[in-house]
Amino acid sequence: MIGINTNLLSDTLNVVQIAQETALRRGNDLQADRMQPVVEKLRSILTKERSAAPIEPSSEMKESSFKTLMSLKEQQVDGNVSSTIPMEEKQRIVTALSAGGMGETDIAKQLGVARDEVRMIVNLSEMNSVQRRSI
Repeated sequence: MIGINTNLLSDTLNVVQIAQETALRRGNDLQADRMQPVVEKLRSILTKERSAAPIEPSSEMKESSFKTLMSLKEQQVDGNVSSTIPMEEKQRIVTALSAGGMGETDIAKQLGVARDEVRMIVNLSEMNSVQRRSI
């Protein structure tokens, strides 16, 4: 471990991911591609720096998020449920599904959101759990 503050490292990763997503949305694929190695390296360093296990969501939160996801799947129209999910609920669902072992790509497909959005929610959740442990 190289002693980097994981909160700052996580924030830096989020900023680079936002810049990459912005480049993609503006049609600048070359710039986005050049950022990918930076994103991957930051992510690997951050993973190494986080030595403590993330706080598992309570079983009550997992069950609630799962029930919400299932009810949203029933309401799904044209493969997209994202617009019907309030942001706070989306964060709980993503956190619970990720803690349950579901991958970012699968979560993104289930919710009809971008994989980077799922990744950012997971990273923010991990950052918040690290902050809670350090208080």
